[in-house]
Amino acid sequence: MSERLQPPVPNVMTAPAIGTVRILIVDDEPLARDCMRLALHDVPGVTIVAEVGDGTSAVEAIHQHGPDVVLLDVQMPGLDGFAVLERLDPATMPVVVFVTAFDSHAIRAFEVHALDYVLKPFPDERLVAAVDRARATIQERRNGELGRRLAEFVQSWQAGALAPASDSLGAGVASRSPGAASIDKFDASIDEE
Repeated sequence: MSERLQPPVPNVMTAPAIGTVRILIVDDEPLARDCMRLALHDVPGVTIVAEVGDGTSAVEAIHQHGPDVVLLDVQMPGLDGFAVLERLDPATMPVVVFVTAFDSHAIRAFEVHALDYVLKPFPDERLVAAVDRARATIQERRNGELGRRLAEFVQSWQAGALAPASDSLGAGVASRSPGAASIDKFDASIDEE
């Protein structure tokens, strides 16, 4: 008797690896950008997508590159770090880590939902720790989205929108009612993560 092999079901309780974290460095001081780049040079899973030296370029680079994390100076000519954040859509805001020489902006930084606040000059380990926190935050966001989609799928299943059916071998497979959610669509959305 032949047995139909089913693909393994992913364990939704175990978070998948986030992969590469895409970082934008924003600082008006070339030396500060160099220090951040060098601190992250050998960190696995980190890609610096761009470096810019002013706030206007930062807004453009965020829209162009879609970074996961922005390492953002506060005081820059033209737009400061806070003005940069005001020009971004909160729904698509990357994780923000302020990297600055001034501790006087820390309270305001957390009021605008910055994840971390790194004071210059910093040891490399401090910046790497901030990026690790950002990576964990990104993973939590993705897990939250996956959980939301899974809950919607289960509700659809329980409502009868997805019903078990038999294939030619008699093994149960999911089929959909007309206009119902697709299990394949759900699987594809997981693969995009």
